[in-house]
Amino acid sequence: MPYYFSISDSLELAHEVPNIELFINLARLIGCHYSLDVKSSPDKYEIYALHKSFGVIALIVVLFFLYKGKDTKRPKLPKAIPTWEKRAAKFAHISLYVLALLVPLSGFLMSMLGSKGIKFFGFQLPNFLPKSPTLASLLHSLHGYLPYVLLALIVIHVAAVVKHAFDGNKVLHRML
Repeated sequence: MPYYFSISDSLELAHEVPNIELFINLARLIGCHYSLDVKSSPDKYEIYALHKSFGVIALIVVLFFLYKGKDTKRPKLPKAIPTWEKRAAKFAHISLYVLALLVPLSGFLMSMLGSKGIKFFGFQLPNFLPKSPTLASLLHSLHGYLPYVLLALIVIHVAAVVKHAFDGNKVLHRML
């Protein structure tokens, strides 16, 4: 009998695969953005516009997965994993989602509260917030530092998965 991909299967897959892919792509965006000498580039406005466009997409994707993820039941961790590691994993997962939300949200709000606004692939998004240079400056700082915190947490998370793979726990299998 052939196996048909059910809606629940696709929602589960839609939850897991893009999570990994989203975090990898966020890391790529961070690396690409900072590896370029954007400020001295003649294309800096186009680069910033693309950065903002992909940031809006990241924000929408994260909001979608937070909305869909609330109904997704995740499998329990293996019993061999100590309680403190289970708590650390739960804290790390929550932190990953919070940071994945805060990074694009801080950039979005910074742009809306600042003087530039956001061009989404060439189309100016309506600015519904009053200008606030002070708040925009604070959000600029957050948007500059939070990606590094997110990236560090991703590295720690991957290291924990590798550790559990060597311990014989099937944590990696849960993620894929």
